Amino acid sequence: MAVNQLLVRRLEKRWGSCTELGNVVLNLSLIQAPVQCIDYVLVHELCHLKHLNHGPKFYSMLARYMEDWEKSRGRLQKVKLFA
Repeated sequence: MAVNQLLVRRLEKRWGSCTELGNVVLNLSLIQAPVQCIDYVLVHELCHLKHLNHGPKFYSMLARYMEDWEKSRGRLQKVKLFA
């Protein structure tokens, strides 16, 4: 599936999301995050275009495109940008 729309919004509790229609939404606060974290969120949401859940196939695809995704996710979890 291809990206239908790429949207940037203020999100309260998420860094990003992907809908069944292929809309990828990114949190505006990502602009303040380290580039490695932004890359992780982008790859994560793009993988949801194929696998809408967080099952084994999703994580296999995520690892294929970003080998160090766990490191990036850990770093992102330490970033406190939400008010």
